[in-house]
Amino acid sequence: MYGALIFLAGSLPVFALVFAAIRISHEVVLAWVSQNLVQYLIAGAFIGCVSDGATVRVSSKLHASADEVWCRLLTKASFLFITQRMMTFSNHDTWSDPLFSSGMSISTHVRFFGRGPAMPHQIRIARVDHVEREIDTEESGGLVSTWDHRMRVTPISADESLYADRIHLHAHWLTPLVWLYAWIYYRHRHKRWRALLTAEQPTRFP
Repeated sequence: MYGALIFLAGSLPVFALVFAAIRISHEVVLAWVSQNLVQYLIAGAFIGCVSDGATVRVSSKLHASADEVWCRLLTKASFLFITQRMMTFSNHDTWSDPLFSSGMSISTHVRFFGRGPAMPHQIRIARVDHVEREIDTEESGGLVSTWDHRMRVTPISADESLYADRIHLHAHWLTPLVWLYAWIYYRHRHKRWRALLTAEQPTRFP
């Protein structure tokens, strides 16, 4: 929206004046306008991410009942399995099980891709709704000032369900880069969810 408004207010009138004053083909003007619009939209999206944060949404149909997915979602073993290879946690052996319960807080250190410096990370379980099958966490630490995460399980049929993640994050000037990591990370998690539901021994960790 930022980029589109700036384009409409500042750039498009200039192209209209050029088209009216100089004999230029419609095709050339359209190419200029299109290129300029894309540039403003990209710049506006970057500014918007830095200013307001960014959101990642990922959902997958899983071949398991909503009750089964929900029960697995609550456990520490499932969490460590689906995050494996993309993120490691320093003190996961001290975490409680079930992992998610309202009001609980977790202090840990994370390594992206299991490498590099360990960065402090705080997780607060803001809400666990067993009726709606929803979990809300409020997280922050290291490069990220805001990482609000909602997990939701919705029944589709007796043996199928829809699992969805919604993450709103803010990391100041690094927000676009962190958004890209989160986009890859949660698609990896959904791939691991499908593996978790088919593996006989899903709780093997590095």
